[in-house]
Amino acid sequence: MKALLKTRLFLGEVTSLGEKIVRTPGIIQKFFDCSEDIAEGRLEEKRKQILYNISKIRELGSQLERTPCDKKYSIARSRFIVKISCLIKDLNLLGKQTERIIKNLREKLRLLNKLEEEREELNFSLKHIKQIKQGIKRSC
Repeated sequence: MKALLKTRLFLGEVTSLGEKIVRTPGIIQKFFDCSEDIAEGRLEEKRKQILYNISKIRELGSQLERTPCDKKYSIARSRFIVKISCLIKDLNLLGKQTERIIKNLREKLRLLNKLEEEREELNFSLKHIKQIKQGIKRSC
């Protein structure tokens, strides 16, 4: 889970959950464990807490992004990651939602990997074409 926290994709998924909750407040039970809050009639309070935590995650994520990856800043980056991790645990995401997020991330990573491979192939083809053109110019 901590490895996922370091990715922009994961933070984007959690942020999108916040946007979904703002648009349709009733879906909160679909994503988060709210059984105790429903029984006590504190669902709106839980919703506000979740939205607050997601906004803090977004804020910490942007601070993490702005922090350089140098060894000098590794402790600061680790602190951000730990804070984000605690906030995500406090969200009480349902297990199936965590699995769904991981599945979405895998699909996105496969697509990125495929695009990267295609990019490498195109760069190789471009180099090959340039070499052929240089060979033709030299023979003329």
